Amino acid sequence: MKRSCAICMVFFLLVSGVTLVLAGGQKEVPKEEKVEVKPVTIMAHWGADEEIGFREVLDAFTAKTGIPYVYDGQRQLTSVLKTRVAAGNAPDVAMHTRLGEIAQYAQQGDILPLDTP
Repeated sequence: MKRSCAICMVFFLLVSGVTLVLAGGQKEVPKEEKVEVKPVTIMAHWGADEEIGFREVLDAFTAKTGIPYVYDGQRQLTSVLKTRVAAGNAPDVAMHTRLGEIAQYAQQGDILPLDTP
């Protein structure tokens, strides 16, 4: 139960931050003008029931913001993320649980603010 709450809290904060950043940076667009929204790519290690629950949160995010997502489930998240960051093909969001590795990404300048284009 503790882990589920922590996961939900982390994602809630993430979604809230993304929503605030994106809402604050958007201009009003006339209704007849359609704007194509690029999907947010989200990498996480969850599968099975955890993935189902996570997708429910992601679906609610899309319903509220209109921003689609692409979920990239990776059981080997650490190695896949490292490879993709090195190749310049990192996901928009990585749900990583290893704080030491997150700190390394931050020190290397690989973690960007949510409002970075």
